[in-house]
Amino acid sequence: MEFLNYILKIDNQNINIRKIDDKNTFTIYDDLKNYDYLNILFKFIDIFLLIYILVLFYYNNLKKFNFTNMNNIYFSLLCIIILIINQILKNTDINILNYSLIISGVILFSLIIFYIKNKYEQN
Repeated sequence: MEFLNYILKIDNQNINIRKIDDKNTFTIYDDLKNYDYLNILFKFIDIFLLIYILVLFYYNNLKKFNFTNMNNIYFSLLCIIILIINQILKNTDINILNYSLIISGVILFSLIIFYIKNKYEQN
């Protein structure tokens, strides 16, 4: 059999339209338009953590030109822990005060470990 037109119409009443809740897909302009200042703060803290990791890399590896295996493992683990804790905290809908305190504590703890490591290497 041969038809002139092939038209198929399906009435589907079970279409679910969901709102996108992934905050990482929005730009800062979208967040400003939606008055989502918490997400803007998260993005600025992400930028700060990136700069912190770059500065840490400079002082840990480049300044002394120290690319030993143990030093690279130390730096990699420290950065991975900082980034994982940051992502876990952002995805738990924590309030901003607790988030800021925990991130500050993690950065302070990493600086203490960095200081102790440098003192240990000098002796």
